[in-house]
Amino acid sequence: MHGCCTAKSMSHLKLNAAFEEYISNIEDFAQENIDVMPKEEIKPDNNAEKEAITTELIQIGTKAVEIMQLFVTNTIDFNAYQSMVKFNNQRRGELEIRLAITKSSEEPKEPIYTDYEIVSNLKDNWHTLDNAQRQQFIQKFINRITVYSKAPKGEKYGEVIINDLIFNEF
Repeated sequence: MHGCCTAKSMSHLKLNAAFEEYISNIEDFAQENIDVMPKEEIKPDNNAEKEAITTELIQIGTKAVEIMQLFVTNTIDFNAYQSMVKFNNQRRGELEIRLAITKSSEEPKEPIYTDYEIVSNLKDNWHTLDNAQRQQFIQKFINRITVYSKAPKGEKYGEVIINDLIFNEF
């Protein structure tokens, strides 16, 4: 809901009934007529970052050999050796995680919901939702609902009518 409601007060029950009537009249969708392909995504160009990480991982491997050589030749003591190996291994672990995250961001993603699933589930399951779940659904999937009250002359309350319902795009 992206705006303030300017309607005069109307019964929650009447509004709910109008909403249920409106969604029951939504044209049935045939799945083959709905575009279920994910929207084209712009994939990040992570090649430079992957290359930099890979280069640093190679350098860490080379450093590990140098550290071992320093220890074997008694240039550093055992405590210094352990400290250097520990630091080297921590950095390798950090880089491997970063590389995995970078690679996973390039994997194609399936759409969370298709138009067909949203409308089908809405029509089939609206009556099973409690008020909190209905509110969540409306906030997540519906951009705008245009409602008016058609009251007989001289009456304060009348029939609630939903004029338009616009779903969010995914």
